Amino acid sequence: MRACVPPIFCALALVQTSILADEPLSQKRYSIKQDEPDTGSNISRERIVGSLPLDKRYSELTREQQNAFKSQYEQMAEDDEPPFPLDGLGPLYKAIGEIHKQFLRRRFGLGV
Repeated sequence: MRACVPPIFCALALVQTSILADEPLSQKRYSIKQDEPDTGSNISRERIVGSLPLDKRYSELTREQQNAFKSQYEQMAEDDEPPFPLDGLGPLYKAIGEIHKQFLRRRFGLGV
């Protein structure tokens, strides 16, 4: 069976992995774990991993984090703010993760 991955998931993977490709920040890693561990396990695995805090608004990021995020856009003035989710990246990534999980269940019968 040929796997079909919607372009949005590929794009999000690229965005997430490329946010800090140009500017090394501290190797800090932020994640959101599964609500419930997989069947047969007591360990909640990481569902979403990022290099920026997932629970902070743009104004709450450090100057270094803001610059790393801003670097993904064409030249912006110092006081310009790039598009950023009002409540941070976490709720957006959680929603995308849930849609992805439903897609895998429907399309491939996977119990992700």
